[in-house]
Amino acid sequence: MSGFSRLPLHVDLVPERGSWIALPPTLAAQLLDAGAELPLIVQLVPLDAIGAPAQGARPLFAAWQGSTLPSEGALGVPAALANCLGLRRGAPVQLRPLAGVPAAEAVIVEPLSGDDWEVLELNAGHLEDQLLEQVGVVAPGQALTMWARQAPARLLVTSLLPEGLAVARLAPGTEVHIAPKPRVGAAGGNGGGELPAVGGGGEAAAAAAAAEQAPRRVWLRVLEAGPERCSRG
Repeated sequence: MSGFSRLPLHVDLVPERGSWIALPPTLAAQLLDAGAELPLIVQLVPLDAIGAPAQGARPLFAAWQGSTLPSEGALGVPAALANCLGLRRGAPVQLRPLAGVPAAEAVIVEPLSGDDWEVLELNAGHLEDQLLEQVGVVAPGQALTMWARQAPARLLVTSLLPEGLAVARLAPGTEVHIAPKPRVGAAGGNGGGELPAVGGGGEAAAAAAAAEQAPRRVWLRVLEAGPERCSRG
């Protein structure tokens, strides 16, 4: 599949939830005629004032599942995704379609705030069932937003498995491991942050009590269809 789009596209923020971009109709038709398989992973290259690739800009990745915009020069980007990618309305970018992007076996992420962690913890089953609907691509160092009904949760991808992948897609069976990030000052158990008094062997018992009170990692498994599932460990 050919490399960059010949002309720059300008970011148009769209009020969609999820992480799927929309392309101009002519470019969409060209990609489909060239045999692009959906969903298609693309790299977005930010441009500077003279239309050259911006120096020092990190690689940005997005996914397209066939949606189009009326304008030939616009790239439709959900507002939450644009915020994660650091793209403002009207920003010029070039688009490079990527073929053969592998599926991740596992994605390790961390919430960006305690509020994001609470949304994830309370809605893990719902999010597990919605992963393939909302997220098309993951890359280390790139943030993403997931929607739990009406509430957004922002996540930072910290690593992928197999190791060494610069970008990957999700597929049924991909595991998403979410590191806990409770609110600053939050305490479990007795509510005061102090461990309960214990008898002999106090250090070991205190450590066990602390581990029991600590928030546990949540992991999700990408589902193609079926009932919601959630596990913790």
